[in-house]
Amino acid sequence: MLDAATTSTEGVVSDHLINSREPVPMNNITPAPSDTFKADDGALNIAVNEQEQYEAHGQVPNFPELLTDNRFRTLNNRKCNRDDLREELHRSSKATSAQDRDETLLAMKAPSAPAVFAPIALRSEQIRHRSFVPEVELATSQKGRRVEALGTATHVDESPVRPATPVLRLGEHAPLC
Repeated sequence: MLDAATTSTEGVVSDHLINSREPVPMNNITPAPSDTFKADDGALNIAVNEQEQYEAHGQVPNFPELLTDNRFRTLNNRKCNRDDLREELHRSSKATSAQDRDETLLAMKAPSAPAVFAPIALRSEQIRHRSFVPEVELATSQKGRRVEALGTATHVDESPVRPATPVLRLGEHAPLC
């Protein structure tokens, strides 16, 4: 699963590995709420798109009062008061543990997961064990320099498939606009 998630962010991950650029969070802002919220021990992605999932938040500390707030009772109300809801959720999230909130929400079938940023995910034991970030040689202007690059989740005969040729830096194969 982590392989798939890392591959889906290939552009961000490759830019981090090859150009040493730190990724920045990019939120998917919806009224439901579906967003990344900071907790006292990290960040948590919450994808709440149904009324039942929203109500499951009532089991989370510092959240029950939001269930009775008229601004947020229905999906339509949450759409109309999206900014207020996000502010309240960010405030209540800071006072709870991402892990505790995640466990509570998952038990209530409300989708959530701790947020792990690319540099942390790339150092995880799961990624390293699967050789998902191989060291490769750069092509053209920096020939001979070795960098880490995003590999593939595919293994053949229990060995990871690796790039067969040196990799290009962004813009080396074609001019950028």
